[in-house]
Amino acid sequence: MFTRNIGMKLVSIVIALIVWLSIINVSDPKVTRTISDIPIEKRNEDLVNVENKTYVSDSPNTVTIRIYGNRSEIQNIVAGDFTAYVDFSEMSSVNAVPVHVVPKNDKLKDTVEITKQSVTMYTGKIEETKENRINIFIRISGVPDDYYARSYNPSSESLTLSGSSKIIGSIDHFVANIDLQGSTKSVTGVEVPLTAEDRNNKPVDLTGIRLPQSSILVNVEVLPVQDIKIVLDTTNVKAASGWAIDYDNIEYTTSMPLAGAPEVLSKIEQIVIPYTVYDQIGSLETSVSLLRYLPDGVYVASESDQISIKIPLERKQEKSFSVRTATVSVRNLDEMFKYTFDNDTVEFNVYDLSRRLTEITEVDLGLYIDLSEVHKAGDYSVPLHSTLQVADESLAEDEILVQVHVAVRDDENNPGGNDSRD
Repeated sequence: MFTRNIGMKLVSIVIALIVWLSIINVSDPKVTRTISDIPIEKRNEDLVNVENKTYVSDSPNTVTIRIYGNRSEIQNIVAGDFTAYVDFSEMSSVNAVPVHVVPKNDKLKDTVEITKQSVTMYTGKIEETKENRINIFIRISGVPDDYYARSYNPSSESLTLSGSSKIIGSIDHFVANIDLQGSTKSVTGVEVPLTAEDRNNKPVDLTGIRLPQSSILVNVEVLPVQDIKIVLDTTNVKAASGWAIDYDNIEYTTSMPLAGAPEVLSKIEQIVIPYTVYDQIGSLETSVSLLRYLPDGVYVASESDQISIKIPLERKQEKSFSVRTATVSVRNLDEMFKYTFDNDTVEFNVYDLSRRLTEITEVDLGLYIDLSEVHKAGDYSVPLHSTLQVADESLAEDEILVQVHVAVRDDENNPGGNDSRD
């Protein structure tokens, strides 16, 4: 039975085997796949992190592999099915460590072949370890219009880091990013991951850095915003001698968006900023912080809390006047006295901005003398005053005096006589 037509039978077996292999190859062929982002574990790292030393690698922290096998075996394989690691007990004299990639499942070891891996050697250098305390900032996004969000009482305000002096030195701050996604509700106790950033707010790779914690708990208060009027009090702004302030053209920030509880904001009509400067020469351009003038529970809802101030000053010009003493009024002279001026005119200068001087007339001056200190007849030199402030300041600066003769009235029906005035 077995030997009859043996040649034909052998050919049939060969044909059947070929057909079977063909069917297998068509239905479940051998294929190649790439698996990316397999994290590289570090083992026995304590062997190099001794005596204030740390290993800093310039190699990637993940590895990509290419695998080969039957499609049915490898089509569902993911990065988590493999372990990639370096063992620092295998480190060479040039600080290179082999990168091993092995399947986690023993079955994969028999059915899958790793034909290529992107990183075969983990390279780097040993550096001095540095310790530094770095501040944490809360960055809030997604705040709805007309609302202001502020963080308060985070679980940590700074972190103490230990690791590569180069990496530690490149970290300017940590940031906890929280997105409110347009919500107007305050939140408490939200756990937010930390990101290290440099001075340009660019992320810093923390490979080789030992973090005491990777996140913090954040509280965020969301408050409505209202524009509040700002008033600049320039009472104590004084120009130096020979200079005048152009009050009509003072410029400053006239309103500021402030945030707070509605019942607090409703009580604020305006914020008064008192500004003081003495003996100012030339125009003044500066800014002051609004924070010190805010009530408790009120916050500035803009990027800057500064109030800009521009106070123009110009050198004073002068305008000369020659005024008849007959137009000068006398105040506070006792009724028992009469007076006469020794001179018919008085001359003086008024110092102010040129554009304002052109508007001042003799009528505007309101000149007068005050004789309240006169208690007996005689000749007196008394200061000349003006009801116009700038003119009165000019008269005082130049010490303009008026000569007046005071006498006792001699006729009750003719008080002062023809040459006197009340």
